Amino acid sequence: MTMTPVSPGFERVSDAPPKTVATGARTRRRLRRLRWAAVGVPVLLTVLYGALTWRELHAEAEALVSDRTRLIRNYALRLVELQDTLLASAQSGVALLPPDGWQSLAAHRFLKDLENPIAPIVGIALLAPNGDFLLSSLGYPAEGNVGPRDYIARALATDGAVVDQVRTVPDNIEALVVARHVPEAPAGGIWVSAISMVPIAEFLSTISREVDDAASLVAEDGKILARHIRMTGPVVLPPDNAVMQARAQADRGLVVVRAASDGVRRLYAFERVGQYPLFANYGISLDELRAVWARQTAVVAAFMATIGAVGLLLVRGTERTLAAEDERARATFSTRLLEEAQKSAAIRELMLRELNHRV
Repeated sequence: MTMTPVSPGFERVSDAPPKTVATGARTRRRLRRLRWAAVGVPVLLTVLYGALTWRELHAEAEALVSDRTRLIRNYALRLVELQDTLLASAQSGVALLPPDGWQSLAAHRFLKDLENPIAPIVGIALLAPNGDFLLSSLGYPAEGNVGPRDYIARALATDGAVVDQVRTVPDNIEALVVARHVPEAPAGGIWVSAISMVPIAEFLSTISREVDDAASLVAEDGKILARHIRMTGPVVLPPDNAVMQARAQADRGLVVVRAASDGVRRLYAFERVGQYPLFANYGISLDELRAVWARQTAVVAAFMATIGAVGLLLVRGTERTLAAEDERARATFSTRLLEEAQKSAAIRELMLRELNHRV
């Protein structure tokens, strides 16, 4: 029995999916990685930029507070050195007078001539250890008592000059005083020079660039003597304050601390004023620094987010295009399989009829 051969024009279609489908699967995997990259790379770059920007801003802030502190230090040093020189000149001039001449009108006029050329000076006086006026440029004859003063006790306990902030007697003027105990002075007294706080406060206010910046002069014992804004009362830094602890280690430096006067957390620079028991300070608000950093970083973050969104949209569009092509490929493949099945069925039917005919 002979069989009718299958039509040579018929080719069997493989049951395996077309190559385009396999290639599309690999492309989808790559697109998924691109999708993650479109989100992750902008985030990573934003974080990196933010870290570098914060580091740069912090370095600039450290340089700024150090420069401003040095400016305050130089200003205060000139004032204090000038007052200290006046006290030495007063002692030298009085020493040239006869033994009893230090209480004369000539001594008073000599002190008055010393203070006249200097605008911010309030007066020069010689005080007894109990606070009595022995000699003064403010009036003749000198009389009255300044009352108990910390600077008198400190001056008696040290060989150097001391600096303090007081209200003068009898004028009640807020002043910065420089005092020095001179054993050779008449009655073993203490020479005192007082400077008005008004120009000092104005200077500190002028160099404070922002509302939350702080400029000040602080005594070695922690008492704030002058500040860029008016103080309602005396403020003394406690010994455990970070600034006080840092000063105990060095004459200059940087420290982050919450201010005792207003509660603002600042980056401070401090520096000793010459060899005097006085420190210059300047601080900037960390909240302000973070606000500047946030504004700069937000611009870059928005730019990076835009790039990421565009990249994500392109990847999504490519994925949708690929999915549509895969769907068309599968539909074409299914159509070819259906056509092959129909042809195979027709051939089998033909062969079956031929076989039945032969039989």
